[in-house]
Amino acid sequence: MPVSELVSGDTTFHIVGTAHVSQRSVDEVRAVIAEVKPDVVCVELDQTRYDTLTKASAFRDLDVFKVVREGRTLYLLAHLALASYQRRIGASLGVKPGAELLAAVEAAKASDTPVELVEGTLAGLRIFAGYAGWGAEQLVGEIEEGSWYVVPSQAPDVFRVDPTDLWRDVLRRQPGELAWHSTRPFDPDLN
Repeated sequence: MPVSELVSGDTTFHIVGTAHVSQRSVDEVRAVIAEVKPDVVCVELDQTRYDTLTKASAFRDLDVFKVVREGRTLYLLAHLALASYQRRIGASLGVKPGAELLAAVEAAKASDTPVELVEGTLAGLRIFAGYAGWGAEQLVGEIEEGSWYVVPSQAPDVFRVDPTDLWRDVLRRQPGELAWHSTRPFDPDLN
């Protein structure tokens, strides 16, 4: 299962990575909630998006004039285009867009677990879980040849609001000569 664990103090977060139009993601979300039995299930949705996914009349009930007055017309158009595209993908795969989000809510409710909609509160969260552009075992090979610094993480690194100096700060707290690398310029030509 694509679950990352993050421990901060006495709290353990189980972060489930999902695809937005995927039956596999729906099944994995259900399985993780059943296995972990969390105290709360957080779903990356705001109330408006949740209503859109759960109420057939959500779009008909939309106050278009309010959207225009609030200057959100481009947002609405982008949302409609993306939703249309996702519906076409979903139709071809047999999965409704957002089904993994609804599966999390349904699984939580079925086990009497509180649900929190957390859209926006996770905007600055970064998950360092890999990069899909590598070939099989390429990253492992690069680590073994010494092309990467693999160092212990700290929870505040993940929740840092401004990541501008994150690389330097992580290296600076390392022992020995590795800390010296934090003083290198970002552009090696300036060295």
